[in-house]
Amino acid sequence: MKNRTLDVAVPIYISNLCDSECRMCSMSHQNSRLERIDGTEEEIRKQLDILYRIEGIRWVMILSGEYKKGEYRTNHLRRIVKVVNEAFKMGYERVTINIGALDDNEITYFYGHFLYPKQVGLAVFQETYDRVVYEEKFGKYNPEVPKTDYDRRFQTLEKWLEHGFVMVNPGILLGAGNPYSDTDALLAHCTCLKEKYHDCKIQVSLPRIVGERDCCDDQLYKKVICKVREYLPDAEVILTTRESKEFLGEMLDYFDVLSPGTSEVLGYTERGEINNSPDKSQFYIKEKRERPSQVLQYFQNKYQVHFRFVEKSLYQNRKQKVFISTPITNAINSETGCFDSVMASQISSIAEMLKERNCETFLAIEKEKWGKKIAKPEDCAVRDFRELKNSDKLIVYLTRCFSEGTCVEIGWATALDIPVTILCQKGMQVSPLIKGLGSIGDNRLFYLELSDQDKLRTILNSRV
Repeated sequence: MKNRTLDVAVPIYISNLCDSECRMCSMSHQNSRLERIDGTEEEIRKQLDILYRIEGIRWVMILSGEYKKGEYRTNHLRRIVKVVNEAFKMGYERVTINIGALDDNEITYFYGHFLYPKQVGLAVFQETYDRVVYEEKFGKYNPEVPKTDYDRRFQTLEKWLEHGFVMVNPGILLGAGNPYSDTDALLAHCTCLKEKYHDCKIQVSLPRIVGERDCCDDQLYKKVICKVREYLPDAEVILTTRESKEFLGEMLDYFDVLSPGTSEVLGYTERGEINNSPDKSQFYIKEKRERPSQVLQYFQNKYQVHFRFVEKSLYQNRKQKVFISTPITNAINSETGCFDSVMASQISSIAEMLKERNCETFLAIEKEKWGKKIAKPEDCAVRDFRELKNSDKLIVYLTRCFSEGTCVEIGWATALDIPVTILCQKGMQVSPLIKGLGSIGDNRLFYLELSDQDKLRTILNSRV
């Protein structure tokens, strides 16, 4: 398990419009509760830039809904060409598209217009190979509902290879049909493709239906993954962070591609955690999710995993930036001009514990020489907002002499979707608004004796 090398592929959902009516998918045309988003070329370019420049990703997967014949589908395919080519111009090494089944003329169009067609893969999951179950889950054949065409979907990957492409990504949705027979059918499908196209690269996806693990529990899922690994030794097995990091850690020897990210359309942010709103996503895991680089750092630190298709300098030894909010003027003795020594010791302990966790910290009171060099209001406001805006987490040191500035920083962080951890002196009364912060984001309030080093360390370890 130690020193494994994994490829990394991160998804970008560019649209959740869809003409299909899959029963288990939030993007279903029939789902009136979903907030429909159709990314513009500029919005998609910004997402590519975030993953490339900030996260260091070099293999991106472009996903959307599936569309019936007509003007929108034609324009969408043109947009896919522009997006894929923009990714290559940025420096991405590999692109996979997951946009549904394709016809011969559409594949020909793609091959003629992609800058580097050999570096573009196509993902088409059959979901289940049982035709009866397929019709039950995805609908009886209807030319206006594209995913209902079982045969067209099944034939697309072979057509892709026929036209000169070399990368394909078949898959099944475990829980849609019988996991045992679907796995066998998937293996047969992959074997057939490889026998016919010897030079093709096959990636295999094995997602489970989110929220319905009874259909495929962990024990069965592990058996499926191991069987695919055994029978397709040359294929690249893809697992995603819809599975927990703990589960992925257990299966490190059996998969080849790690896919962290979000299924929310245009869900990547320049800072803080990424979005996975149930109102905008194909499937919901958690409202806020770790950035891809944070996931990679976890596996590197815990399992000494190495990665390909990633700029290593952007995840190796990456430090989380933590803004520590403390009182300043209210903690300075008006007679001596000195900062309260007990508070100074406790604040320094917090900073040291965070540094032990390889965090970069910002502590305004340090910049102001522990009260000996107080900044001007206009300077500290600009400085603190800039520093907080570029931080991953906010830690608040809350005692009876807390200042209004601390409340302002809590408000800034909440508005910026930066997780807030409030360390509150035991017995202190705080406002209902502060108590209720956990209902609007990844915010937690902890009561403790701030001198209790063990409890303090436990809290910080759980939150940073």
